[in-house]
This record gives sequence, structure tokens and C-alpha cells, in this order.
Amino acid sequence: MSEPTMDRDELLIAELYRLGITHLWYSPVQSSESLSPSELIAGLAESSSARLNSSLILLFLRHPELSDAVPDALAKVSQTAADTLKLYYQAATYLQREMQPQLHGLLGDQNDLQDLFSQELNTPPVETLPVGASCQAALDSLGEIHKQRSGWNCSWGRSYRQHIALFFRLLNRERREHAHTHS
Repeated sequence: MSEPTMDRDELLIAELYRLGITHLWYSPVQSSESLSPSELIAGLAESSSARLNSSLILLFLRHPELSDAVPDALAKVSQTAADTLKLYYQAATYLQREMQPQLHGLLGDQNDLQDLFSQELNTPPVETLPVGASCQAALDSLGEIHKQRSGWNCSWGRSYRQHIALFFRLLNRERREHAHTHS
């Protein structure tokens, strides 16, 4: 019997799931296909699904090392997708700064995301924000740019936090399960 074919969004979700980003519904389908970091990032940015676009934030929070693939991903995408990637990446840099104590407690030592786009986007540089303090003003500033570039009149500054509570619940559950199996 042949392997079921996955559409692009299913493949992106399966790859996120493999990397521990499990907030999206996932029906385990075995696939021999896997994506490079730049292909995954480019695919999420190019997707017509807002849920997949916003998954970029969780991907960078969980795996900041994947930020090394951002320049290559930018070279693969349309201008619209490049804007999407830059905006969500910048949101992730702000959220990582704010949530650094909680992320450290759940994921251990991680690299800081480099501030690649604040100057280009004319938003506050990440290093000017105190670690652990709210970054909502920076997110709101970024959200105004997102609103202009996307044409969608919504509260982007708040939407960047959309999956954060679930993300932390899943990380806590994963940590408890890991501790239980290793005790």
C-alpha cells in the first residue's frame, strides 16, 4: 500500500509537530518527506493560513537556533511572504525577551534571537527592552506596521500572543511527562 500524500499545509504541520510545536491539530501521518529549516520557515511564511503564519513565533521561541535559516528563507519567498516572516520573527524576538525567565525554566539555556529587523521596520530595538518586562508597546508598534502592510484592520499587537498560553501549557505538560518517564 502506498504512503498517503500530504498537502503542503499538512507537511508543514507535521514538521512543526516533529519539532515540538504541537498547538495545531495534527493527525499523525507517517511521511518520509522532511523539510529543511529554511523550507519550513519559507513554507510557513508563504502559507495562506494565518494559523501557520503565526506558528513562526512559536517555532522561533522553541528553536531560536533556526533563526540562522531566516536569510535563506527570505531569498525563497515572495515580497508579501517576506513581510510576513519579518513581522512574525520580530514579534518572536520581543516575546522571547519578555518571556525569557519562563522559557529558561522550561527549555533551559537558549540563544537569544538576533534583532534582524527592528531597524528596517522602525520598531524598538530588542536590546532596549528589559528582560522579563512587558513588550506590549513594541508589539503594538509592530502591529501597526503589520496592519498597514497586510491591509487587515485587526489588533496585530495582541494577536502575536494568540497561542502563547497554550504553548506554555504544552511545554509544561511535556516537561512533566519527561520527568515522569525519567523518574
